[in-house]
Amino acid sequence: MTPDISLGYMHLDSVHAIWDAVSQTYSEGGCDAQIYELKRRIQATTQQGKMLETYFNSLQALWQELDYYQPCDMKCSNDTVALKKRIEKERTFEFLAGLNPDLDQVRTQVLGKDPFPSLREAYAYVRAQALR
Repeated sequence: MTPDISLGYMHLDSVHAIWDAVSQTYSEGGCDAQIYELKRRIQATTQQGKMLETYFNSLQALWQELDYYQPCDMKCSNDTVALKKRIEKERTFEFLAGLNPDLDQVRTQVLGKDPFPSLREAYAYVRAQALR
């Protein structure tokens, strides 16, 4: 945040309060427009020769912002767990799909794992294989 903008938020009592104030002030369009734009950016994000860490962290930031706009508000805890697991699996697919072509074999290995790995486990495996 630039210093001229931060002056208006310096005295808020929490990061959450700052985030809410900034999102209300600078939000363009409704939540649906934000969600659409984030999903479009996620789909367009690929490794494209970037370092694996940079690529993964870019996706993580987009997913975190998407989670802000799409909170998981379910009443049944079992359903919440199942939905979060499905979302994580979809994110693992998105991460794998955007890898550089030279990691095709590693991608195939991750997709063949049983049980299917979590997003962080998949990243750790790809990272370990890429460092070899």
